[in-house]
This record gives sequence, C-alpha cells and structure tokens, in this order.
Amino acid sequence: MNLPWSETPYNDVIKRHTTGKLTFAIMRHDGFVKVHPPIERALSIVSERLLQAGHEVIFRHLAMKLLRTLQYQMSHHGKSNTDPKI
Repeated sequence: MNLPWSETPYNDVIKRHTTGKLTFAIMRHDGFVKVHPPIERALSIVSERLLQAGHEVIFRHLAMKLLRTLQYQMSHHGKSNTDPKI
C-alpha cells in the first residue's frame, strides 16, 4: 500500500521511541486567548509526566513572537524591512 507521506520521518520517530526519548512541544497560551483552567491543569499534568518519563518538553510561545514581530513592523512601517531580534 502506497502512503501519501514519506515513511522516513515516521521511522525516525519510531527509532527514537525505542531508544527512549521523545520531544513534545506544548503551547499553554497563544498570546490572545487563555485556555480554560481544566485544560491548563491537564497540560501541566501531561508535561510533568512526560518529563518524569525522561522525555523533553518544549514550551512554545510562537504567537507572542509573532505579535512582537507585527508590532515591530507596524512601528517601523516603511522605515526598515529587517526583523527584530526575538
């Protein structure tokens, strides 16, 4: 059966899983809308358990970086095309 994706990334994940350590990214807040308290608690529990199991957890704040970039671009409208150092 032909699959519409490459099996290489899948095999890489499976290989990492058998060696023990996976990496997870968790975004608790997108910079605009805060999650409900039960969801925030669930994310905390999951991240704690993943860390206890020896996995890596990365907390992402991508929306905040995007917001800062947009604010920078709006404040420098027409003055510069360079990105801020985030």
